[in-house]
Amino acid sequence: MTRLTRRGLLRTGGAGVLALAAGKTVDNVALGYGVVGGGTNLREQELGPLLSERRSLAGEVVTADATYGIDGGTLRVDRGTDSRAYSFENGASDAPGDGEDRALFEDLRGLEDESTYEFHTLEGFLERLDGTTPRALATEALRGGVSDPVEPSVVNRFAGVPPADSVGLLSGLKRGFREHGYYDVPRYVGGSVQDNVLRGAVDLRAPFEGPTDFETLIEEERTGLFCGEMTVRAIEALHSVPATEQDPPLAAFWVRDRRHKHVYNGLASVVRDGPSLAVPVTFVDYTDSTLADDLWVRSIAGEMLCAYDRRHRADEIGWGV
Repeated sequence: MTRLTRRGLLRTGGAGVLALAAGKTVDNVALGYGVVGGGTNLREQELGPLLSERRSLAGEVVTADATYGIDGGTLRVDRGTDSRAYSFENGASDAPGDGEDRALFEDLRGLEDESTYEFHTLEGFLERLDGTTPRALATEALRGGVSDPVEPSVVNRFAGVPPADSVGLLSGLKRGFREHGYYDVPRYVGGSVQDNVLRGAVDLRAPFEGPTDFETLIEEERTGLFCGEMTVRAIEALHSVPATEQDPPLAAFWVRDRRHKHVYNGLASVVRDGPSLAVPVTFVDYTDSTLADDLWVRSIAGEMLCAYDRRHRADEIGWGV
């Protein structure tokens, strides 16, 4: 049996495969965003309900002083043998007295209101966080779970930046994906043939699939990556340290565009301006920034990390990986 390889797929497919790939590229880049060919995009969409739909303010937030348990509209505060529970439904009448307990209680109540979301470009997002008071405990509560946590030292090796430096890590991940990986065009072409020509009769993606964890990316010479793999790695990296140890504190999430079979990242942080709570949000796409490097178009297209634009759309948003 002939073994399918990256070069073999491209060679045997000939002009038909290349034409198909070109057609899919046009579809992915130009169509279905409300710019050309109908559809919609992040700038036009109502994103608040999507962000809230699968968000779950539940779990534990651990500090040196206390463990906060969030479950079913209740904040539980454990300090040693002392355990107290406070109901969000009862509001201020059932709130902790003061300090971090009261601040987290009020922040969690505010997070129930999806109208607190603000949407920014990446630059605007970072400027917004730089000019206000971060709420690290609430941002930690906003984070979804990571099923396979990564050690901060591994993230540092990959990105060249400690994950406590969240702004530096965003750029470090971009460099790491470019240095240790590349966008897996042969797997993409194989998938296009599988989905659009063979209608799923043969799995053409499987021969190109393999481990894409951080350790593999560091140890292997260069590894082919898909959008979903870069998205998961970014969440693992940003969540490898608690938000309380990060400056500024960030919660990362994933965004799925079903129309274009694409996945990318979103970032959020909880801030407070006096009595007002807000959740600034932005979007980043490591596939775009990696492809810009692979195709040698950085001088034309720029770094292409910011995704809050008219070339991205969202059908589903999730907080855990």
